[in-house]
Amino acid sequence: MSIISRILAATDFSATGHAVLARAGQLAAQYGAEFRVVHATPDWTLFSNRSAMQQRHYDDITRNAEILLKAEVSWLLAKFAVHASGEIQRGKASQTIVRAVDAYHPNLLVIGTRGEHAPAVAPAALGGTTMKLLTQVKVPLLLVRDAVTTPYSTCLAAIGNSTEQARRIVHWASSLVKGGDCHLVRAYEVPYLERLRLCGLSADAMTECSQDAELAARYAADPPWSDEDGGARIHMHLVRGTPVPTVLTEVTRYSPQFVAVGQHEGTRLEPEHPLIGCVGMSLAYHCPVDVLIVP
Repeated sequence: MSIISRILAATDFSATGHAVLARAGQLAAQYGAEFRVVHATPDWTLFSNRSAMQQRHYDDITRNAEILLKAEVSWLLAKFAVHASGEIQRGKASQTIVRAVDAYHPNLLVIGTRGEHAPAVAPAALGGTTMKLLTQVKVPLLLVRDAVTTPYSTCLAAIGNSTEQARRIVHWASSLVKGGDCHLVRAYEVPYLERLRLCGLSADAMTECSQDAELAARYAADPPWSDEDGGARIHMHLVRGTPVPTVLTEVTRYSPQFVAVGQHEGTRLEPEHPLIGCVGMSLAYHCPVDVLIVP
């Protein structure tokens, strides 16, 4: 059974919104998935509270959204030969998308890293709607940065201490690059090593501490990974360093098309807690490529 059978993509008709539909359309065609596009338009209360414009302007926005959505759905059919259903829902964007997720039950939600309010001076920044969705949705979330329509062939999966979460990350990452390369990066640290150095610990003892930390990390990062479902070539990299800068360095080294990370990686909070882990949030913000957030 395909890992993706139902895709939900959100667009605001910005350049990034079109990039979202390009990637979602490519994935829908690749996996033979059902595909729905949702656009959030302000309801009258939201529009009138934030704008001094008149009712006719609100009507113009609503009509134009219908025209643009129809054009995007037609483009998806022509470009990828996929039939996408499109719907316009009224309300705040993040709330609208969460409602659409609850109603449609997608395997994958595809959104942009930023939208119509993207700051020109900080193009890598995440938009406000995206920041909210990172903490609210409980399905795999693909953040798209560029309009690319070729299938993924290489990725980097950042894994941590949780074996169960690492399995989910690897499964999703390898499945999206089926037949390609999946680089697993496990960053590890040697706690308090510099403080021990200041205490006068011998060089041999410090080496032993470093070796023990590496062995513990290797044991945690070396479960019996199975790539039978994904079919990707798995490359394991155990790298000493703090997680976020280490992963970003490895992104530069291996040039993946997307980075996969756990939604709660880097936090000790319970899985049902609404906050995303600090590592996942930082990588979503700073990675120069697409990011897949895996619950």
